Amino acid sequence: MTMTLVETITVGSGGAASMEFAGIPGDGKDLLLLISGRNSLGNFGAPLEINGSTANQSGIHLRGTGNSTNNGTGTAVQGFINPDNYTSNTFGNSSVYISNYASSTAKSVSHDGVVENNGTGSYSEIGAYLWDNTAAITSLMLYTFEGTYLEHTTASLYIIS
Repeated sequence: MTMTLVETITVGSGGAASMEFAGIPGDGKDLLLLISGRNSLGNFGAPLEINGSTANQSGIHLRGTGNSTNNGTGTAVQGFINPDNYTSNTFGNSSVYISNYASSTAKSVSHDGVVENNGTGSYSEIGAYLWDNTAAITSLMLYTFEGTYLEHTTASLYIIS
């Protein structure tokens, strides 16, 4: 197995509403997206647009808080990052793994992530999703449900061969 870095995006001062990886080469087997981030508002989500669309995404997730759990379904593949009202200068971290991204079948997607809020707890989440589309994945864009990604938020995309 070989991991090849496609690109790392780092948000500069002033923040960013999105981070996009365009022109993804189709010569690998899987994709791995690593995210370290903060959002300017109280939102954990770092949703993912695939090939310019959020359509045909569905999945389930399990979230734990240290003393409780919950689960649910979703319609957006996403990472999990710290909201700005959590501990200063602390970033949430996520990984998103997309299997067989260049194939002509539906793509399975898994994610795991954690957010930290010192003194009041943390959250961790795992999820399994399906992108029900037969097109090869050529672009990924992380956007926000609300607010912006804060300075020093990073996302790195790797091709797994």
